[in-house]
Amino acid sequence: SLRAYCEAGATEQPFDVATVDRTVPEPTPLEQLKAAEASGGAGAPKTDSQHREALAAMPELAHLGELVKSSAQVQLTEEDTEYAVSVVKHVFPEHVVFQFDCSNTVAEQQLSEVSVLMDTADAEDFEEEAIVPLKSMPYGSSAPTYVVMARAEGALAFGKFYCTLRFNVKEVDPNTGEVEEDGFDDEYQLEDVEVTATDYIAPQGVSNFKRSWDELTENEATDDYGL
Repeated sequence: SLRAYCEAGATEQPFDVATVDRTVPEPTPLEQLKAAEASGGAGAPKTDSQHREALAAMPELAHLGELVKSSAQVQLTEEDTEYAVSVVKHVFPEHVVFQFDCSNTVAEQQLSEVSVLMDTADAEDFEEEAIVPLKSMPYGSSAPTYVVMARAEGALAFGKFYCTLRFNVKEVDPNTGEVEEDGFDDEYQLEDVEVTATDYIAPQGVSNFKRSWDELTENEATDDYGL
């Protein structure tokens, strides 16, 4: 290689470019996920309408009513870690659903019964109602697990959740790809998740801005300020 040629110091002979390895390395699962997000494929951020369709199709969540708003996707792990996890908050009339999108980047492991434990010590306005675990997460895959938190109807509940990824690990033989029968429970600390006032604010379209503005004139206030 060029590095070995330079380190050897014997530069009297010209470097042979034919010795350069032209093999393109396979992208890691995390790199594949980032590429999919950039191209709008699987793992890419979804619109509210796409979230609405996906959530309504789930029997465990279909009873929650009309989706009010979905937040932007927030990463809960650093890059190049064993597991990649992000969260999207879905606001319903009486609930907030936390969608944790999880990716397994460890080739020698297959995860099962994947869920997120959300500590409500600093989010007392919420009460955990249900958890929808991810049954299996083999190497290179990405899929969501959900936590449903109930709140009083119409109430703007706020708080911070301390989150832990929990799962069962089964080792995978790197030579044969066979998964061991016996596994063990493990967990992985995630970044905290907060629910703030902005999570409840949904944009409203205005067909006639001038008319809407004129309707607000009755609420105008006038005052003098010294400069």
